[in-house]
Amino acid sequence: MSQPAYVNQFPPLSDALPHGGEEVWRVLGRPVPDMSDLPASEAEDWRMAIGRYTRVCGCQMGALVALTALACYIGLVVLIGGVGGFLASFGIGLAVFVLASGAGKVLGIARARGQLDRLLMQLARRVLEVRGPVRHRTEAKLE
Repeated sequence: MSQPAYVNQFPPLSDALPHGGEEVWRVLGRPVPDMSDLPASEAEDWRMAIGRYTRVCGCQMGALVALTALACYIGLVVLIGGVGGFLASFGIGLAVFVLASGAGKVLGIARARGQLDRLLMQLARRVLEVRGPVRHRTEAKLE
């Protein structure tokens, strides 16, 4: 079965990675394109941008989600008049806060990883743009 024509329109992003047995720099398990062809200042800017996403722990998103969930719970308790007394309401509120903060951390980390993936894709495109046209390995074999 043949592939659609649009599949081969763009060079594979693996062409932006180091070749010939060179070490591939990895961030959170993702290969980072070789930045040796970029100007030094631009490469440093890319490294700093990558570093921002590797240090994300999800605390800001966790706090935001936890406080929002707690505010919603307090509003609900005020509207319906409590849930089985003060201690029960407090215990449920504490559980809501802890679960929401954990969920927020997970969401924050997932969001940062998605942004890192997009950043690495942009970097790979930039590296290929600076390097110029890359001959595919399959084209070299055909000649």
